[in-house]
Amino acid sequence: MRTLDPAFRSISRVETREERPGAYFLDFKLDEFSPRLKFNPGFWMATPESTAEISIRVSAFRPDGTPAIRTTARGQGHHEDGAGSCDKGMDIVEEATREAVQRAMEDLAQKLINSKALIED
Repeated sequence: MRTLDPAFRSISRVETREERPGAYFLDFKLDEFSPRLKFNPGFWMATPESTAEISIRVSAFRPDGTPAIRTTARGQGHHEDGAGSCDKGMDIVEEATREAVQRAMEDLAQKLINSKALIED
């Protein structure tokens, strides 16, 4: 929401088109999610490092329900804990995933703006 908000006049989160008739509607489907976690050996302990890749299929519909655009947004994230600790593994994966989602949403916003498919006359 925060990424798309500056690009459009108003944005709201709804579950179905019926909740906001007369508005454009974006439908998101997770296409691929690949989180990876590895531990790099150190002198005293291992350092966790994570990468995450995500792709999201997005369909945009006009207020009358006809398709406006279909695209795929992709993002990749990377995070590591330089302090080193095995118990931080899940936190590292979460941060890499957050970064991947943010980049995917930035990719989507750029595609939607450049396509001009959601511009009202």
